[in-house]
Amino acid sequence: MNLANPYRPVAPPPAPAQEEDALSGTPLMPQDVHAPAAGDLMTRVVKGAHDTIDQLAERATPQLAQLERGLSQAGGALHDKADSMRATGDEWAESLRSSVRDHPLGALAAALAVGVLIARIAR
Repeated sequence: MNLANPYRPVAPPPAPAQEEDALSGTPLMPQDVHAPAAGDLMTRVVKGAHDTIDQLAERATPQLAQLERGLSQAGGALHDKADSMRATGDEWAESLRSSVRDHPLGALAAALAVGVLIARIAR
């Protein structure tokens, strides 16, 4: 406000000198003044992150290969054990069939005894 004439507006203060972009010559906004330095910093941070990830990947590759081999061996062992168990079950089933053919009355008595036992347990 002007003290000599209170109704006359006061001129705004002069604007500070603006920096210009070196390539385009356009004035930089106040938030853009540090943009080139921030861009360089961002580039270094991104490059560092990429380098770190590459190093971690190089270190993890041998362990992953070893894990894959171990899982493959374990899968093979489980497959072999399942085949063995299947064969054992088939042998037991054939042995039971043979016993029932040889002693049908004994098999019937054993089945009756098992049925009675299950009925008593279920009560």
